[in-house]
Amino acid sequence: MSEIDDAIRYLMEDVEDCENAIRSIKDTFKISEIEKEEIDALRTHADESRMLVSWLKELKDYKEHRWIPVSERLPKGSDIVLLSLPPHIDPDGEECSASVVCGHYIGGRNAEWGLSDGDTFGYGLVSVRKGTNPVAWMPLPEPYNPEQTLKYADNPATESALASAT
Repeated sequence: MSEIDDAIRYLMEDVEDCENAIRSIKDTFKISEIEKEEIDALRTHADESRMLVSWLKELKDYKEHRWIPVSERLPKGSDIVLLSLPPHIDPDGEECSASVVCGHYIGGRNAEWGLSDGDTFGYGLVSVRKGTNPVAWMPLPEPYNPEQTLKYADNPATESALASAT
């Protein structure tokens, strides 16, 4: 489990503790002004913790779906991933700009990579001269989900970030 997962779990427990404390105070027959202030403070704290959980989940999502340099780590097994190729010369001697293809890490003595159509580099959709290896990779995103789009649209942090970007 990652540090982000630990922080999310801790904050969710914190929210639950706040809600239990509020219920405990409300169970008394007479609530004093001090207890009302304490309830408000607990609600505010719980709301802030929920917001932190939301931000941590977005951070985790970002960290899991970013370009990862091959020098940092390689994809697991034969997972199909996006591969970022550097500018290169194809087998016909043509210059190719940097590009993105789907492929997977084969491994072996020559650290071989394969394209998603099953061919190794040099065949298939992209013609790449032997020895041209990806510089980075990224897990494939989840399929489109309209409800996911709405989730990010309803987040105040996302809204303010989008507003400042435009």
